[in-house]
Amino acid sequence: MRLSHYFNSNKFRINSQLSLLFIGLVFIFCGCKESTTKNTIGERRFHSITYSKQFGLLESDEAIQIIQINKQDTQWGYTFYKNQKQAKIVVLSTVFAGFLELLGEQSQIVGLDNINFYSDSILLQQCKQNKTQVIGEEAQIQLEKTLALKPDILICNSENFITTAIGKRLERSGTKIICCNNFKEAHPLARAEWIKLFGAISGQLALADSIFEVVAKNYNATHDLAKQQSIVSKSEGKEKPTVLAEAMFGDTWFVPGGKSYTAQLIEDAGGTYCFSNLQPLFTYPKSLEDVLNVAKEADIWIHIGQYKWREEMLQQDARYGLFKAFQNKQLFNNNKQENSAGGNAFWEIGVGRPDLILQDLYSIFKSPTSNSGRYNYYTKIQ
Repeated sequence: MRLSHYFNSNKFRINSQLSLLFIGLVFIFCGCKESTTKNTIGERRFHSITYSKQFGLLESDEAIQIIQINKQDTQWGYTFYKNQKQAKIVVLSTVFAGFLELLGEQSQIVGLDNINFYSDSILLQQCKQNKTQVIGEEAQIQLEKTLALKPDILICNSENFITTAIGKRLERSGTKIICCNNFKEAHPLARAEWIKLFGAISGQLALADSIFEVVAKNYNATHDLAKQQSIVSKSEGKEKPTVLAEAMFGDTWFVPGGKSYTAQLIEDAGGTYCFSNLQPLFTYPKSLEDVLNVAKEADIWIHIGQYKWREEMLQQDARYGLFKAFQNKQLFNNNKQENSAGGNAFWEIGVGRPDLILQDLYSIFKSPTSNSGRYNYYTKIQ
């Protein structure tokens, strides 16, 4: 069964004119699938998903079923009953934990991959008290330790994890494995909307809806301000600031594509991304010379790896000093909420709060010489 057109609207919106047809088809499929369960499921309806192209929720008064898109095909996921007990959840990414943190449901997290990646104080305290166990990263999970937790749900990054020996063993033990591939979403609000899936599995869908409504409203309001600012600047003969992102990792500079998450944030905040011509959302491996040829005159430089000081950058590679943004001290890193172990809220809870990230970038692009103390996630590198 295919619902690809349903989930791939050019306007990021569900096509309501087709919903009756799809619901009819869903009744045929799901009526048979659920006939052997003890719970009764009444009339189903599609839950509102506005921006995401990768998942949907089919809801009744009694239950919620997850729907995901994989290579343009519909995959019918697990059904979660609204009267079920609180779930025991294992997360294999800070992003997944971040959504549960926004919902105030850290207590449902019984296992995670690597404590050094996390920044949430409540979750870190749970780990100290052994209420949450570290079970290893996706490719190196400690199976027996994970099984001992008796998790109801494990949330992974890879769609292939379920086919591995560990994935199959966990499923046989009763663990539901869900792949969260929100990284495939290019639009920040599409990534953030995955909070609704986490609301469904944690019993907090109504709260997830209300949180996302605020996030989307704030994001779009800041985007509108950025557009107005660009119009004013153009009337005054000023161009939008040009923006460079990332830094060298080893001997490679991984440049976000022109349709990527980072590029979308830059555009929506009122900047011009230096590599906007790289149209797909892929990440492109470049040499420093390649980046220098394109972005030497960039006004602002963001997301600068692990660096906190300009001197550190020069010690690592003196050629960083050739960029105009470096010379003019217009360097901004997304590490304001990074802890001593390296856990960074930007990559944890920030994915669910792109409105706060956009507010930061709008402020930076509008007035990069201002004090960075008011930013949510960014600091100015001195």
